[in-house]
Amino acid sequence: MVPFIAPGGRMAVMLVARSDATSERIRRSLGFGEPGLFPFSAAVIDIVQTLKLPFEVLSAEASVEAGSAAELEQMLPLFPVMNNDAGSTLEQRLEMIEAHFRTGDRYRLPYTVDAVLVSAVEEGV
Repeated sequence: MVPFIAPGGRMAVMLVARSDATSERIRRSLGFGEPGLFPFSAAVIDIVQTLKLPFEVLSAEASVEAGSAAELEQMLPLFPVMNNDAGSTLEQRLEMIEAHFRTGDRYRLPYTVDAVLVSAVEEGV
């Protein structure tokens, strides 16, 4: 029995980023620490599997686009991987955006939204 899901209930865990090449590039560029600091899908799925609960994962690919590096930089705090950017300066973030997320005259930050849908087993089943 899992105390946070009622028997027969469901819970959705929404994660705005997946541990992938993009998030790794951002961490490296900004000098972030260990990947385990961020709640990526794989970590949540590992916990659910350990609890032996049935689950499914729904994913959607999306991106944020901007006309300038400064405009995209203002959107970075919306992403969990950017919550720990205290060690980087504005100049470093703008350089990272120029180097990795510029396509022609646009700036594009791709991301994935994962919904991990967890079901609780009915009591007595």
